Parts: sequence; structure tokens; C-alpha cells
Amino acid sequence: MTNTNYNIAIIGQTGVGKSSLINYLFGSEVAKSGIGRPVTTNGFHEINHKIKDMSVKIYDSWGLEVGKEEQWLKELNTELKKRGIDKPASDWFHSIFYCIAASGGRIQDADSKIVKKLIDENYKVSIVLTKADSLTEEEEAEFIQVIAHELGNNIAIIPVCSEHKKTRGGEIIPFGKEIVEKQSLIDLVDSLVLRIPQHCKEVMLEKLRTWQAKQHKKIDDDLGFFGFSSSELQNELSSSSEKIIKEINELGNTSEKNALQQYNFIAEHIGMQISTGYGRKKDPKIDDHKETDFDWKMIPFVPFILVALPFITPFIRKDDAKKMHTAVDTFAMNVKDMINEKVTNLEISLKTVKEKISNEII
Repeated sequence: MTNTNYNIAIIGQTGVGKSSLINYLFGSEVAKSGIGRPVTTNGFHEINHKIKDMSVKIYDSWGLEVGKEEQWLKELNTELKKRGIDKPASDWFHSIFYCIAASGGRIQDADSKIVKKLIDENYKVSIVLTKADSLTEEEEAEFIQVIAHELGNNIAIIPVCSEHKKTRGGEIIPFGKEIVEKQSLIDLVDSLVLRIPQHCKEVMLEKLRTWQAKQHKKIDDDLGFFGFSSSELQNELSSSSEKIIKEINELGNTSEKNALQQYNFIAEHIGMQISTGYGRKKDPKIDDHKETDFDWKMIPFVPFILVALPFITPFIRKDDAKKMHTAVDTFAMNVKDMINEKVTNLEISLKTVKEKISNEII
């Protein structure tokens, strides 16, 4: 797993022990920690690490402070946009450890709001209960129940003591490192299973949205006296619809392949080509223009039609344009269904190998 790109973000309020946690994971002081004023400067700070021979980038963030929530959320949103579902898998935050101080005895509204936001945006979030040595086992169990009730029973909650201390009551030995490292590997697999299908879906939908907007503009701009005739434009739309289907399929397969190439331990189990076929017998397509039979009864009215043509044509154009716009939108809806089916098959394939992979790498 030496070529794996794995990014971990460690965030939380100021003073909860984020930097101490990082130092504990590294086994040396690589992040500034202290008592009193915040010691980590604004932004996300990259630190290179290894977990089980896997290269890991840990991002230490400045702590959320009272009165600075708006600024902190703005910087968080900026960072998350760099790592959105539309970005390459190697740029994602594969795991987010949200730190909550056990000594606080409660989860604050700001913590709950941020964690739920991250989960809604398809990030794999685990809670690290820092300074857990300050609680008795009963208090710890009760606090974990409170957090699980607020954030959901599926979220991992890990009690950790990051610092070796000598107190009046005796010596405190750090604990929780092995569990955090194990959870980080679980999160990596979970995040890929969760996000790769959504990543492929987003890049395909973006391609479709761009094409759809372009076709609507083309209909409005080109259908007219000096532009395309209805039949010419209809045939061009038909040809374009066939081309975009191929491009979207190729883009989806390429996005999947590029994401998996970063994670060979998954790719080996699925042969680099997950089952992404779909059950449709035929791809959606906009129909070509079809000639209609001429009504010979109209011959006596031909001179009148020629005179009236400048006045009738705008109404004919308008009706043709409306039909073409509808055809483009109907086609786009059918392609969205195709994409959803393709992504569902990808999700099923990834979930099928998830348990086996987890057992092997953890």
C-alpha cells in the first residue's frame, strides 16, 4: 500500500487536544501544542506520516474559537471545495477525525452542526474523545451514549489520552493510538466505497449538464431563416445525442479507473473494471428528422402559403423549437437514469469487496 494516497483531517474546537493527538500518533512533537492561547495558525497544515507502511498526509487545522465560528466555517468550506466529490480521489479527505474534549462533558451545538455538515457531504467522520483520562469508565460510557444519540449510532467514537503525565494521583499512560490507526484504515475503505460512485456520477452529470445547455442554446440560436432548417437541426441533435452517450460512458469508466489506480489494494480485488454495465437494451437517443407525406389537397393554397410564409414561419419555428427543447430534456432525463443505474452497479460491486478488503488491510 506504499503508493496509496490517503489524507486525514483533524479538526475541532481550540484547546481540545488536536495537536497533542497528532504528536501522539507520530511518536514525536511535530505539531505545536500548549496550554492557553491557540497554537495552530489559521488554515490546514500538512504533515507527512505512515500507518502500516502506508503514506498518509495528516492535516492539522486551527481550532474553532468562540466568536470566530463564521471565519472558521468559511475557511473549512474553502478547504472542502478543494477536496469535493468532483475532484480526483487522491485529493479527498478520506477520513476526518473530529476532536471533542472528554473533560467538557458534553457535545456543543457547533460541534454537532459541523459533524452533521461533513456527513451530509459524504465525508467519513469519526469522533476522537480527547483527554479521556479525565473521565471514569462510567462517565466515558455515558458521554459516548450522548454523542451517539446526537450524531447517530453508526459514527465511531474513540476515547484517547494523548499525553504521558505524572499527577498527584499517579502516572497516566497514553492510550487509544492503535484504535485510531485501525479506524483510519476502516475509514479509508469506507470513504472510497462511499465517494468513488458519487465522484463518477458527478463527473458524468456535469458532462451531461454542459451538453444539455449547449443544445438548448443551439436550438435558440440556429433555428431560423438564415440558420438550420428544422430537419437539419433535428438530425444534428440526433447525431450529437449518440456522441454524448459514448463520451459520458467513457468518462465514467475513466473516472472510476483513475480513482482506483490510487488504491491498488481495492483494484486487485475487482480487476480494475468494476461491473458498471446497465440493463438497457438500447442507449437513449434523440430521433432523426422524419419526412412527412405531402398533402396534395394543399396545392390550391400554395400561392397563399408563399405569400403568408413570412408571417407563418415564426410560429412554425417556435413550435419546432419547443419540440426540440422537449426532446433534449427528455433525452437528458433518460441519460440520468442510465447514469444512476451505472452508479448503482458500481456501488454494489464496491460493497461486495468491502468486507474482504477491510479484513486484509486492517
